[in-house]
Amino acid sequence: MDIFYVFNLIDFSLRLFIVGLIFVIYQKLRKMDTDLLRSITYLKFDQMKSAFNYILLLSPFFLIASFLEYPEFDSIYGDEVVHLIQDLMLFIFQTGVIYFLTIVYKVLNFPEK
Repeated sequence: MDIFYVFNLIDFSLRLFIVGLIFVIYQKLRKMDTDLLRSITYLKFDQMKSAFNYILLLSPFFLIASFLEYPEFDSIYGDEVVHLIQDLMLFIFQTGVIYFLTIVYKVLNFPEK
């Protein structure tokens, strides 16, 4: 199998997982009481802040992948190398987004009585 095919398959599955997590978090937020949401975010703000810091550190990978879209990089390094670097940068960023969304999901998950 080609490495580009593998990266495209991984990219597609990560995007599906991200969309699924966003949908689950949306459903949780829709059913949650506003006062309860305020108290949860107040109590678990440190966890959310560390997750935001983590995604902030990974955001340059997304920027690099977007920056490599310029045609000058294709002519200098070749289309395959640029595409491989883009896929690698997006893989790193998407795994960070999944980590961030799981932290948000865990923060919103409170013990039911």
